[in-house]
Amino acid sequence: MASQTAAKVAQATNRVIGVNKKYTLQSTGIWETIRRIFAVDPTRSNGVPLNPQFRNPPPGSNEPFSFIDPVTLPAGDIAENPYWKRDSRRNYPQLSFVAQGDVVALLSVGSEGKPRGSWWVRRGQGIG
Repeated sequence: MASQTAAKVAQATNRVIGVNKKYTLQSTGIWETIRRIFAVDPTRSNGVPLNPQFRNPPPGSNEPFSFIDPVTLPAGDIAENPYWKRDSRRNYPQLSFVAQGDVVALLSVGSEGKPRGSWWVRRGQGIG
């Protein structure tokens, strides 16, 4: 009984067509032989799909201007939304320059939390 079941399974597997051959075009003749010689895996398909597969609706069947492209605001507003502003992948820090006069002014004033003038006054040395 088990041997009959095994024989039926073996016959069924011989009838099965692989998906790679069922949905793709295969080379024929000498080109198939050349492909099998140079292929890394000869059982793989070449990947060219059959024309009726994956072509629904087929190209050219729809009216050219029947599709209305949805526009979202403000992303669709090109005038006020340039690409460099919305490209977060390249949102690099911007360069800034500080002149020597600005640095001297900052050093003489101090910081907001600890102004330099009040420190000198507390020490009794005055400003000047």
